[in-house]
Amino acid sequence: MNEQQQDLIPLSPGERLRAGREHRGLSEEDVSRSLKCSVEVIRAIEADKHARLAPVYRRGFVRAYAEFLDIDPALVQSATDETYEESSALRSVFPEARQLKSSDRWLRVASYALASLLVGTLAWQVTHEAARLTNVEGDSVSAAGTMTPPPSAHVSASIASLESLRVPAAARAGAGRQAWQAVDNGLANAPLAEGEHLLELHASADSWVEIVGPDGQRLERDLVRGGEKRSYRGQAPFDLSIGRSSAIQLFLDGESVDLSAHAREDVARLRLDPAAAPAESEEVAEQPPQES
Repeated sequence: MNEQQQDLIPLSPGERLRAGREHRGLSEEDVSRSLKCSVEVIRAIEADKHARLAPVYRRGFVRAYAEFLDIDPALVQSATDETYEESSALRSVFPEARQLKSSDRWLRVASYALASLLVGTLAWQVTHEAARLTNVEGDSVSAAGTMTPPPSAHVSASIASLESLRVPAAARAGAGRQAWQAVDNGLANAPLAEGEHLLELHASADSWVEIVGPDGQRLERDLVRGGEKRSYRGQAPFDLSIGRSSAIQLFLDGESVDLSAHAREDVARLRLDPAAAPAESEEVAEQPPQES
């Protein structure tokens, strides 16, 4: 390439160096061996991709390459610096702030106001409900002396100990106990129908009681509190399971039933059938062999 052509078509520093290398018939590998650098460095210089080169070595590689091709290093070096400065100019990576329109500004204010109103409403509801529950609990405690479990709640004696289920006497004297007592008194005083039997329980301490009638109907499955008396009517036989049987007095048609004969580890299981005497235990004793 002559000087006239160079003036007509300006060459970049990399293009000038590549043209000089090709004019001498040298390959990229030949130049890399002579300059003791990698082929990637030669390609980056010729492609004017100076950002791939470390700033410390960039100027030295370009000068050495120009001197190797007998090209004025000052000409190539100045053009290289200008190209690198243009390509490495700092650019803002953040978009310019967009000015909010009047409609956008009012929409944002309305959204903030609506969110604040919603949060305030929820806070008021929570506070109001908490105050209501506190008043209800205070009325219940002042009336019964303590909080009592609902009558329909059944507690398994295998899960909680009987001592932990005790409640003060003032709570046991509440409306639930009075209702039970009224029902039991009515059953005990009412005349028995033909074939019916009256079963009565007197508990001196908390005990778990389960009573099943002849048709499989469950007459009772509950924790009987100490001091309570309960009565049941139905056809015989009755299958009973009583936890803490030592605290229970059992009566069938007014006659006392001895639970100690049917208890093991203070748990009694027996069947009451007035037609068969005496009360049968669920554990069948071994019969001695009969002599022939």
